[in-house]
Amino acid sequence: MNAGFNRFAAANYNLYYDRAINKLPFVHYSGDLGRFSMNFNAVNIRRSINSVSGLGFDDINTAGTIGQPRWRWSSTFTYTKGSLRLGWTSHWIQGAYYDLTYTSADQEPLRLKDSLTHDLSVGCKIAPNLVLKLNVNNVFNAPPPSPVGTYGVGYYDFIGRYFLFGMSGKF
Repeated sequence: MNAGFNRFAAANYNLYYDRAINKLPFVHYSGDLGRFSMNFNAVNIRRSINSVSGLGFDDINTAGTIGQPRWRWSSTFTYTKGSLRLGWTSHWIQGAYYDLTYTSADQEPLRLKDSLTHDLSVGCKIAPNLVLKLNVNNVFNAPPPSPVGTYGVGYYDFIGRYFLFGMSGKF
């Protein structure tokens, strides 16, 4: 019999904006300057209470631990003109504790630092049904929070900077 429970509460915030650049109020040009879009998404985990027994005497709030940071956000800025698409994405993860029941006597360091990485993407339509793509993930080669290897992968980038080349087509 499985009597355990998980009580989870979180909030997700999203903001999106898309506009032709020549339609911005401070731009006075009637030609096509392309489009700009921005997407911002934030997640706040307020609680994640787990109990193995289901009776509550062993429950613990794991919000703010590795894999369940209290806050994380990502933002994407995109410019598109004709067959060209440029994108910049940023990912931020709030620092997290290994375990909320630990003290500095049990674990050192007790908490991971915040993590911030940036990605660049470029796409170009070279034929009506053919698109070339280049992504550079973790542009600044930001290391994962230290010490590496003492926690699971989760949201953190362990590889460092890497490049992806691709081509997609519709037939």
